[in-house]
Parts: sequence; C-alpha cells; structure tokens
Amino acid sequence: MIGAIAGDIIGSVYEWERIKTKQFDLFSPRCFFTDDTVLTVALAEAILTESDYGSLMRAYHRRYPGAGYGGLFHQWAQANESKPYNSWGNGAAMRISSVGFAFDTLQEVLVRAAEYTAVTHSHPEGIKGAQATAAAIFLARTGSTKADIRRYIAATFHYDLSRNVDGSRGDCVLPRINGLRRRSSKRNIAWRRQRHAGLHYRRNGTGALWRARGDRGSGYVDP
Repeated sequence: MIGAIAGDIIGSVYEWERIKTKQFDLFSPRCFFTDDTVLTVALAEAILTESDYGSLMRAYHRRYPGAGYGGLFHQWAQANESKPYNSWGNGAAMRISSVGFAFDTLQEVLVRAAEYTAVTHSHPEGIKGAQATAAAIFLARTGSTKADIRRYIAATFHYDLSRNVDGSRGDCVLPRINGLRRRSSKRNIAWRRQRHAGLHYRRNGTGALWRARGDRGSGYVDP
C-alpha cells in the first residue's frame, strides 16, 4: 500500500502535464493524494475491519469530496442505490493493492479481488484488471520471480506483456513487475500514468464519462 500511495502522490502532478523523460523529482510541494489513495485506504479498512466496502467508499467520498473522483463514481457515491456501474476502466485495479497482501492463497486473492471490484466495476474487463494487479502483488510477496509473474499474468489474463504499449491494462501491471523492489519503478509508474491519461481514457466505451476540469485537469474519465 505504501508503494501504491507513493506512486499516486508522485504521479499526481504529471498526469495532465506531460513529460518526455523519466528523470524528474519524485516529490515536490505540488504533489497531492488523489481518489486512488483515498479508495485504497478505504479498501484496506474494509478488509481489516470486515466492514462493507461500498459503505466505506461512500464515507470516504464524503470525507474527501475533492480528491478527483470520476463522474460515474461521484454519481454512484451520492446515490442511494448500490448497484455497480459496469465500468471496464482501471480504477479498481488502482486501489486493489491491499488484497494482494491480506489473503493467504492465490485463489482467495483472485476471489476477493473480483468481489471488491464488482462493487463498482462489474464489467469483466474491470474485474480482470484488478485480479491481475492483486495476483502480481501476491506472487511477488510470496517469492515468485519476475519471469514467473510475467508468465502467470500472460497465461491467466491474456495480457501481452512482451509489448511496450502505453495505455493498456496489461501495461499498468508491467512496471510493477519490472520494478519490483526498485525505486525506479515509481518513476516508471508515474511516467506511464501521465501517458495513460492521454491514451487509455480517450477510448469510448461502457463506464466512460468526461467531467469538467477539476484538480486533476480536463478530460478525466471515470475509471
């Protein structure tokens, strides 16, 4: 979780201010936490206290209303209905890290990742992205090599990790695998995050909703 939160804060100032290099300050006075950190902490609390995840996400949304949530999540959090909005974006994968640490078997990690993701991201692609991220974390912490993790993710989720393609869900997993236990991984993730904002979120599809310019810039789409 510390790595996920650090990556969120480091990348916050670069998501909408594109850079062409990986040589940049990791932290600056302009950095801030976003909705990814808020909802990562909410999920961790849900797991630790065995609380309802949906209720906690709404509570955290009320506590941090200006964290940069996407339009669909904002609507979901304010509504009385608890139905998911069928998003296929990567928002659930961005906040799933604690699942990879909290459970003792890979199968339970996959089941729990799907369960927590489906609260909002009920589309199969949204669930798959979160499962792949949680699985990579679990495998890394239980001693699998980077090569082993690559093979598992590629075979199980059918992500092509041999390509260097910015903006795909598989590409979001890739810097975490390549940068395991390395400070450089934070630079890779932050750099890919600002590329991701311009490429992935311009796709049209279920769960995509543009919102007006806010703290995180214009054109942000609900993940």
